[in-house]
Amino acid sequence: MEPTKKFKDFVYIVEVDESLYQQLDALREKLRKSEQSRLAAENRVAELSAVDTGFYSNDATPALLQARANSVKQEIQQCASSLFTLAESRNLSLKYPFYFTTKTLNPTSFQGAKQMQFISLVLQASLSEVIFLAFESATYAFTLNGKMEPFDAPDAIKKRRMKMYNELLHMEPQQIIAENQDFESFVAQKRSSMIEYLKSTVFTGFDRIDGDQFDIKFLRLCKAVWLLHLVAFACAPASAEIFRVPPDSPYMPDYMKENEDIQPRTDLVPKGQANKQRFVAFVTVPGFTLRNSCIKADVCCVDSLC
Repeated sequence: MEPTKKFKDFVYIVEVDESLYQQLDALREKLRKSEQSRLAAENRVAELSAVDTGFYSNDATPALLQARANSVKQEIQQCASSLFTLAESRNLSLKYPFYFTTKTLNPTSFQGAKQMQFISLVLQASLSEVIFLAFESATYAFTLNGKMEPFDAPDAIKKRRMKMYNELLHMEPQQIIAENQDFESFVAQKRSSMIEYLKSTVFTGFDRIDGDQFDIKFLRLCKAVWLLHLVAFACAPASAEIFRVPPDSPYMPDYMKENEDIQPRTDLVPKGQANKQRFVAFVTVPGFTLRNSCIKADVCCVDSLC
């Protein structure tokens, strides 16, 4: 075969190979959007069940807790997407937050779709870090004018939380702010904390948030996590317990889950490493335990980004 022909064949192979990777990235993006649509559908079904059957309206069950955690996950993704657009419009550069596993990843090598995926996960993890701060406290989402609620029988308090959950479930965040002083204070505090966190930890040159779309999505996120907290502390006989997954923690499938669209390609895993221990790079939604049930934490593993 002539040298020229060999060179052309090589170029063709490279072009085809590159084309396949582009198709793979496109398929992963479709999977990501499909997952968001699935979560939205699941949340809608759960909400309709709460209204139509009354089963969830009076009881804080593991199924309801899972549905509310799914809702928070979806709102975090939407909020991160809006924040990414806002940062891109201002040409903000990304810092590497303190919880990032720099010893196992080299983010400066990311390009194209992988870089966008990485930035999205950083933003999701950052939003989660702020929005779930102090979630363990029972007064996080149930106070009276900024003061601790007066003592009452635990069962009565849990029933009041479920009553509040049902009242707020289908209200718009702006309406809740107008009618509920505690939620108004909660949103203001989380917004202030978010701006400070983005400024000090996530972006270089960040100074403000003034995007209407981000504001709307951030309010929806605040509502989602507020409802999740009400359900978590309405569970009986004991409240649901949150658990967090620090970076570099071993991946445990009994307590954690990872979206299929970000998992590493099994055909690219070197032979003999299929069962190798995986480690967590980011957590985007913490997990919960309730009686014998576990609401798995949403994470991204290090090898999914390599």
